[in-house]
Amino acid sequence: MALITLSSDFGTDDFYVGVLKAALMKKIPSAQFIDISHALTPGDLRKPAMIVHQCYRHFPDSSIHLMALTPQEGSYALVCFEFGNQYFIGLDTGQYFMGLKGQVLEAWDISHLAGGEGSFPALKLFPGVAKALISGNGPETWGVSKVRLVERLDFQPSVGKGRILGNIVYIDRTGNAITNIHRDLFEQIYPTGTGFRIQFRMAAYTVRQISERYSQVPAGNLVAVFNESGYLELAIHLGNFRDMLGIHEGETVNIEPEERI
Repeated sequence: MALITLSSDFGTDDFYVGVLKAALMKKIPSAQFIDISHALTPGDLRKPAMIVHQCYRHFPDSSIHLMALTPQEGSYALVCFEFGNQYFIGLDTGQYFMGLKGQVLEAWDISHLAGGEGSFPALKLFPGVAKALISGNGPETWGVSKVRLVERLDFQPSVGKGRILGNIVYIDRTGNAITNIHRDLFEQIYPTGTGFRIQFRMAAYTVRQISERYSQVPAGNLVAVFNESGYLELAIHLGNFRDMLGIHEGETVNIEPEERI
């Protein structure tokens, strides 16, 4: 059975998600569909990039990942490419380069398959393209050419003089904040036994240890953990980090050596 994921910035208040899923089911009735998120923010690439990075590794080979984003400015191509034995299809605004850390540089430009300009290109394009892939007809048979993916580097934290400067890229429903700082980078800069402090909101809040789980700190305290994908996550044990501190996606997280105190 084919497995198709769907992410978008459509929200759930309007009919767009339902109409798109109905068209997909009508075209591919045997497929299984999984909604990743429809709460992406138009124009914000960090959350789509995090979804691309976090999700694909958990899905089986031959999965198809559809992402419908609303372009805010400029002209972007609808693309299709294969990575990790899975297919990715969507408007390329830079989230793929960011999310896959530059491991994919080119993709098939399938824009013209949508039949020209329209207000709902995903509805025109996704069902037919997904069916073709499931039938074994890859993009090399569609009469399309390759283009370079839009390259954006702002998903990566900056490093200098023993400091890591990252961002909050995703806040989940419970208010926990996921950053773009990976465990590998952290341990490279701060080997075991090295003192550090994690700061945000202009050093108004500080964490000086990495916990294995939330419950290692008292209820109501700030806690920093590395999540299952290896990214630094900030939270409040038994609390809502976002609501209690007023944190937003895109805010800066700074890690520096403890001896600077």
